[in-house]
Amino acid sequence: MPIMTFLAVFFIIIGILTTIVIAYDYLFKLNNICRRRGLGDFKSYESWKSAVDTRTLAWSKKTPVTSGGDHRFILLHKILNARHNKSIQMWQIGGVLLGVAAFLSNDNGIRLSVTIEKSLYRRFIEDNKWLGQAGKIDQVLIAYALMKMPFYKDSYRPVMDKAVDSILYNLQEDGTIAYRKDHKDIRMVDTIGMICPFLALYGVRYKRDEMIELALKQIREYVRYTVLKNCFLPAHAYGSSLKVPFVYGWGRGIGWLALGLVDTYCELPGGHPGRMELKTWICRLSQTLKSFQLDNGGWSCSWVVKGSPFDSSSTAMLVYFLKKSILHGLIPDEIFLPIIARGEEILKKVTRRDGTVDFSQGDTKDIGCYSRLFTPMPFTQGIVTILLNI
Repeated sequence: MPIMTFLAVFFIIIGILTTIVIAYDYLFKLNNICRRRGLGDFKSYESWKSAVDTRTLAWSKKTPVTSGGDHRFILLHKILNARHNKSIQMWQIGGVLLGVAAFLSNDNGIRLSVTIEKSLYRRFIEDNKWLGQAGKIDQVLIAYALMKMPFYKDSYRPVMDKAVDSILYNLQEDGTIAYRKDHKDIRMVDTIGMICPFLALYGVRYKRDEMIELALKQIREYVRYTVLKNCFLPAHAYGSSLKVPFVYGWGRGIGWLALGLVDTYCELPGGHPGRMELKTWICRLSQTLKSFQLDNGGWSCSWVVKGSPFDSSSTAMLVYFLKKSILHGLIPDEIFLPIIARGEEILKKVTRRDGTVDFSQGDTKDIGCYSRLFTPMPFTQGIVTILLNI
C-alpha cells in the first residue's frame, strides 16, 4: 500500500509539473501575440528611432535575459540553461551598451551621459570584477562598448587590461584565439566580431601594436580557412589543426564577420596597411549580401536553406555593416543605399510599439545547433540603435 501511495503521489507531481511546463509554452505564445499587436506601426522614421532609442536606454539599466531553445518546453530551456545564460548575457549587455554609446555620441545629452556614466562605473568599473571567469570572451564586447562611450577616460584602463588578459587566456599555439579554452582546436566566427574591433581600438589607443596584429591575424586566418573561393561566405567555425570548416550559411555568424571587418577597419588609423586587405574583404562580402537579401528586405537565419525564417539579428548586423561601409567610402552608395533602405524598413516592421525589435533567432547551442525561437534579443536592439545613430 505505501508503494502504491508513493507512486500515486509521484505521478500526480509529474502531472502537475508537466501541466506547468506546457501551460508556460502557451502563456509565452499568448504574451508574444499580445505584444506584437501594432507591430511596425510608426508614423515616421523619427518616431521609430525614438522608440528604439528609448527601449535601448531602458535595457542598459536592466537587460532582459536571453535564451535559445525551441517553441516547446521553454520553461525547461530556461531552467537548464540558466548557467549558460551568464555567458550569453555578457554579449547581450555589450550590444545594448554599444547602442547607448552610439546614441550618446549622436544625441549627446550631457545630463543623461553623466547619469549613465555613474551607473556603468558602479556596475562594470568600480570593483574591476565584472569580467568574471578568465577566457569568457563574450564579456569583451562590454569592454569595447565602454571604450566607445564619449565619457571614457584612461583611468578605466585597468578594466580594459583585464579584458585583454581574458582574450590572451584563450591564445593558442597557432597564434589565434579560441572561443573557449576547453575547445582549443575550434575557431568560431563569433570571435571576429566580439574581440577584433576591441583589440584594434585598444592597440591604437595604448600603442600596443601586437594587439592590432592579433586582431588582424584572427581575421586573416578565418578568411583563409573558411571563406569559399567563388563566394565570400564564411563558415560557422573551423578546426585549427586540420583546417576544416564547419557549417556554412548561418546568418548571425555572417553578421559577426561583417561587424568584425568594418569595425576593425574603422578603428585602425588611416595609413595602416591592414586597412587595404580589410577593405577588399568588406567589398567582397557586400556583394555576397546583395545576392542573399530576401524579398522582404532582410536576411534569413540560414542562407543555404530555402525558406529559412527571417532573422532580425543578422539583418541588423548586415544593415549596420553596409551603412558604415558606405559612410567610410568603402562601397558604392548608388548600389547599396536601396539595399540598406529595404533592410531598415523590415526592421521597422518587426519593431513592437514600445520600441522592442522582435524576431531575433535565439541563442545557438553549438555548431549547427540553432534555435527555432524568434523573439526580442537585447544584442539586436543595440545594433539597431547603432545603425539609427550613425
